[in-house]
Amino acid sequence: MSATTRKTAAAAADPKPAPRKRTSRAGEGGTPAAKKATARKAPAKRASATEKPAQPKAEATNGRPKVDAAEAKALGKRLVAARELGFSRDAIAGIVGLTAAKVWRIEDGRVQADEVKPVTVFLSDVESGKVKPPERQPSGASAGPSKAVLVKAILDLKDVNATERSAVIDDLITKIEGK
Repeated sequence: MSATTRKTAAAAADPKPAPRKRTSRAGEGGTPAAKKATARKAPAKRASATEKPAQPKAEATNGRPKVDAAEAKALGKRLVAARELGFSRDAIAGIVGLTAAKVWRIEDGRVQADEVKPVTVFLSDVESGKVKPPERQPSGASAGPSKAVLVKAILDLKDVNATERSAVIDDLITKIEGK
């Protein structure tokens, strides 16, 4: 057996391939890649006796001053009372200059500091009687006869003469228009 066949026979018997050498990233073929040097982290600072202790954070959320929880709850209750007088969230939002969602949030007792003043002014005007709730149609009351009633009235006109039919149609039109 020759030396070459012995190497091939040994390679065929060994199921594991030889590990490949890593090359550098720069493309220098054949040279192993150098390990990266890792930077050491600086040691943590320790508080010395001359340093001041950490100050407690002022009550602020995202740079905004925070409203006292009791004041926020009281403002929410007053706003709910105004709603019970007949103001809708949209009406309050239009008067105060907020959105209906913000009015709901204030009713829930979650008030931003910049919302306190306009809402307080509105509520004091409501409580003094300067601002009246808008006229609202009571729920459940319809503006006129239902479609079923109108259709039945039209179908009943089949057997009526032309003069009466014209009068009934005019009457139905005035009911629909609400005059």
